[in-house]
Amino acid sequence: MARLPTTKRVAKEDIKGSPSWFDPFLSAYNTALDAIWNALQGTLTFVENIQAQIKEMAFTTSADYSTGDFPDVSFTSSIRMRVKGVFIMQIQRTDGAIIEGPVGHPDWQENAGIIQVRYIGGLLDSTRYTARFLVV
Repeated sequence: MARLPTTKRVAKEDIKGSPSWFDPFLSAYNTALDAIWNALQGTLTFVENIQAQIKEMAFTTSADYSTGDFPDVSFTSSIRMRVKGVFIMQIQRTDGAIIEGPVGHPDWQENAGIIQVRYIGGLLDSTRYTARFLVV
């Protein structure tokens, strides 16, 4: 991203001969400009600034998970548009053991606002996990 300009505000003196109605406009403009400038200083977040949802939930894989029998991991989408993607932000075993090897991207589907994560590659049979998903 390009560097932000060092000038953050416009003063009335910068606009010579401005009409009287310009003062309220300039005040609103500077307020908005301050908010934008501050946000672009590294304070943008997924949930507050982007149509996104973060969902954390626990689930236990089935005894025959490795053959494709995945438990029901479903939740309601809180974003106000069609879901474009579901990503794993973090996944960990609830017993604290290290997950060996890579964890795959979730296979998911969305139907009428319900997101169902159907499968995540790389997990073990009969194991309890806590996952944090990013929905965009």
